[in-house]
Amino acid sequence: MIRSLSHREALVVLPFEERGLTIVTLSDIVSLLKCDINSAYYVAYRLVEKKWLFRIKPGKYLFIPAKNGLDAFPEMNPYICALFLIEPYYFSYYTATSHYGWTEQLSDVFYVATLHQQNCQAFYVTVKPVRIAQHKLFGYTKQSVFSTEVNMASKEKAVVDAVDKPHLTGGISNVAKALVRAKRQVDWELVIDYAKKMQSKSLCGRLGYLLEKLSIVEEQKISALALNLPSCYVHLGNPKRWGRQGKTNKDWHIIENVPHSYLLSEVTIR
Repeated sequence: MIRSLSHREALVVLPFEERGLTIVTLSDIVSLLKCDINSAYYVAYRLVEKKWLFRIKPGKYLFIPAKNGLDAFPEMNPYICALFLIEPYYFSYYTATSHYGWTEQLSDVFYVATLHQQNCQAFYVTVKPVRIAQHKLFGYTKQSVFSTEVNMASKEKAVVDAVDKPHLTGGISNVAKALVRAKRQVDWELVIDYAKKMQSKSLCGRLGYLLEKLSIVEEQKISALALNLPSCYVHLGNPKRWGRQGKTNKDWHIIENVPHSYLLSEVTIR
């Protein structure tokens, strides 16, 4: 359908254009037209058909201004996908390490820690929901990214999540690189506290091992992690890629199945 406008629809769209709005609601339409909610819903329905609005959820829409052309391309801000998510959630893993500049490569997959199974394909962005336990849902803040307010892992929680799930952060060498780049940007005592709060002994072992090998934190500061090690040995890298064989590190209960040359391939230890 052509992006035409009836007189009544123009009374809605033109004010949206003038105000530079991105998100609009049925209440906004009611206010502009001085109409009831049912009439506002019909106007919104027609504007969706004509590609002036994109429905995010009941009563809430993304406004697509005239400058976006006849094809009505949506806003080219990938974090618009946050508008489609169910609270509580926060961006983490590869998305957070990229956001903080700890990895160079960008991904068109946005990783979201959540309590819910969320299926979201927001325009050109794929959202990968990562279901976590309630006790792991902490350590995130409201941040404005490209003028969109989103829930983002704090720097300390981004570190912990990356070590917790390396496969969602580009692999173990990417995690090592992120830790080194984060060295002077995070509170490492808080990172260690967060790691213990996650109630994952394999996480504590892997984090302690990396912090020691990468010379990031003094030995006395990471000793608290040594009290939370798994009874069995944990593979440093994903066994599906690196196999199950490797030297055992008794201090951290880690099987070093990733060659040091690879682990440190993109890292400069200082």
